[in-house]
Order: sequence, then structure tokens, then C-alpha cells
Amino acid sequence: MTSVLVLQKFTETELRLVAETGRPPEYEIFMAIADRVGWDLRGNPVYVRTPEGEEVLRKTTRNVTTRNAKGEVIEIAKEVEEAIVDDQLPAVTQLFENWLAQKTPRWLHV
Repeated sequence: MTSVLVLQKFTETELRLVAETGRPPEYEIFMAIADRVGWDLRGNPVYVRTPEGEEVLRKTTRNVTTRNAKGEVIEIAKEVEEAIVDDQLPAVTQLFENWLAQKTPRWLHV
């Protein structure tokens, strides 16, 4: 399992509150679990699969460098099908950014 932890130091005001009350102020936390991060325990890529176990493919365009009949180097756009990496981290990142946008400006100030 992959984990990410984001922490922020207390402000001076929060430190004073802890000193006075003996406990930190109330705060919200964001938690998410990413079951799939794009690779297995050995570092091999893991792809999205259908219920039958076949890899899900998407069409994409890639620039390919090749030579024409005269031997000149040219670049052409070629449509290819590629497997989709099974990675939930981009979705978790988006959820965190949405959560963060709803919080007070205190979060992640520099």
C-alpha cells in the first residue's frame, strides 16, 4: 500500500493555545486509500483490465521518427493503442485539491 502524509507546523497562535490548554485546536483531516498505484510489489506495471481479465486499451497519437523513401528523417503522427495504467493516485490528488480549496487560507501557507 502507498501512503502520503502532508503535515503543517502550528502557527504561533496555535502553539500558544496548546501551551495554555494542553491540547491542540480542533482540525479536519483528509484521508484516502489508493488500492492501485500503477505497479505491483516487484515494480512491474499494472494495467486496467475488464472483468474477463483483458487489458483495456485506449487509442492515442504518438509522434514517430522514421525515414522516408529518400532516406530523410521525418516525423509522422501515428495512432496506436496502449494499455491504461491502473493508478488511483491522480484521482486522490484531485480529491485532495478539491478538499483543500474548501479550507481556510491557513492550510499550506508558506
